[in-house]
Amino acid sequence: MFHSELTFYARHVRMLAQPAYHTCSPARPWRQTGRRACQPTKVTLNPSLSTESLQPPQALRAGADDPRSSTNRSNAHRQDVTRRQQLALIASAAIPGLFPSSSAAELETSAAAATAAGASPAAQALEAIRRDFVERQYYVTGDLSRELFAANCTFKDPTVEVVGVEPYVRALQTLFDPTTSRADLISIRTTAPDTVVLRWRLGGSLKLGGLKIKPYTGTTVYTISDDGKVVRHEETWDISTVDAFVSTFLPGFGAPPAPPVAPESQE
Repeated sequence: MFHSELTFYARHVRMLAQPAYHTCSPARPWRQTGRRACQPTKVTLNPSLSTESLQPPQALRAGADDPRSSTNRSNAHRQDVTRRQQLALIASAAIPGLFPSSSAAELETSAAAATAAGASPAAQALEAIRRDFVERQYYVTGDLSRELFAANCTFKDPTVEVVGVEPYVRALQTLFDPTTSRADLISIRTTAPDTVVLRWRLGGSLKLGGLKIKPYTGTTVYTISDDGKVVRHEETWDISTVDAFVSTFLPGFGAPPAPPVAPESQE
């Protein structure tokens, strides 16, 4: 059918151009004749033909009442829309700013929502843990997001184990002087769907007698439940418990102080 329509249109386009034929010999159309040089004649349009005559005959057009034609046109339209959508995605990725910013924002929002929907409990909790550690300095202030932790969460370090958020908060607020103490973030990452691992550096002073804390490093492992709450908070130190205790009275005792953390690690 497509070939028939093309033939029909080609025939009518030729009819639109009506040249005045010259008297040159067909074998030598542009060479000198006995009388004068033969010149091509200007092409003029035939005014008797209208654009309506360019419509293909009924026999060549797909019947409007033919259900098979309707189905074919519908399928062709869907395929065309799909191809255009694919081309638009390719073009938007290859040429930033090609489409309006609102469309880009909608795509970004959809992508973020899809990522969040499939994220593990650890991945969803990671940012809240980082924010509590860096911005709220909960390691030395006790100011943590209680909704992030299960009510019976277990908090464990090399010297003590506490069950429950409130006992842990009270222990922190009793132990550290928040005006002179600081916990620096070294790194934070997920190592399993239910596990977040945070590396830190701690230094400052104790409320008890203003004793100085030799800066040291350690690791905290957060175990996350399926509903996104921390159910276990366990830390290990890179120095021994003896070193940590004695060095508060004898600053030169044990391992050297841990070096400061680069500022970009805190972002």
